[in-house]
Amino acid sequence: MTNTIYKSTWLAAALLTVLCLALPSYQWATLSAVPLVQLLAGASALALSICKITFYPIAVDNWRSQRPVLAIVFFATASIALFFSVSATKNLIQDSAITKQHGQTVNSYAHQQAVNTVNNINNAIGLLNDAMRRDIEAGYRARAIEQQEKLAGLMAQRSVAIAEVKNLSQARPSGTQSTFLQNLSLGTTKNSIQLSGATGAAIALHLGCVLSILALSQRRAPQPPPQSEINTTQRSRADKKRRKKEEQIEMWAAAPKTPTLAELTIDQRHLYQAIKNGDHGATPVLRNIINDRVIKGGHKRVSPVFERLVQDGILERKGRAYILTEGQ
Repeated sequence: MTNTIYKSTWLAAALLTVLCLALPSYQWATLSAVPLVQLLAGASALALSICKITFYPIAVDNWRSQRPVLAIVFFATASIALFFSVSATKNLIQDSAITKQHGQTVNSYAHQQAVNTVNNINNAIGLLNDAMRRDIEAGYRARAIEQQEKLAGLMAQRSVAIAEVKNLSQARPSGTQSTFLQNLSLGTTKNSIQLSGATGAAIALHLGCVLSILALSQRRAPQPPPQSEINTTQRSRADKKRRKKEEQIEMWAAAPKTPTLAELTIDQRHLYQAIKNGDHGATPVLRNIINDRVIKGGHKRVSPVFERLVQDGILERKGRAYILTEGQ
């Protein structure tokens, strides 16, 4: 996954996650007018949405780790949560589209005219009822009967006008219908699956969220090696440490030991005595004695004399320098 694709996927995952958490929570919260029920319903939808997002990657990890039972449990739970989230989102989208379409219908000229007609007929019926009451009170029963016949006609007209308003309210507005209220056909003509636009949008929204999260989960730290490989690596490191320690012991054993005074040659014993007597100063310098060729053989023969002097307590080593002890 290139860096550009990764960043784009990350952005899509972030946006889709926010939407997939917010839409179902809002839809469930609007199912009741009681504030406490709204809060509990919204929290439930939010929890299910989080499970849907997190349980799919966990299921994949368990499947890769050869834990199929846990993988199936997490996958099934995530699928149930996905179903409820898609259903809630579909209902919210569909209700919003219907509300918008109804508003367009109500605001149409024909609908307004039909409503005005109903209002005018209601006003006429009210006036006619008042006139009939006055005629009856004045004793004009014949005229009251005539007015009653007119009232029946107005009532019939009002019924027709109300039916017209109802039909116009249910009719689709002129122009293009909302995509979310149209049916989508998936598959061939004979074997097609009818799917509402709102359902398709909800599935695409939540499925895109899950897939983007799964895609991001693939780009992570490498999986730890199996336990068998870890044990092999640990044994290899332990073997290397053991061999290194054995080599150090062998080197120490093979290192030349400091010779005793009796093991020194005559010229080495002479040098030993001269250094002890202070003939080479209070701080005899090994390099100077080698360069002055006090005895032949260089460092190989001069160094054992200094080591012997150190062992006998005549010289004291301080860093790279040697100093005669105070007792000398």
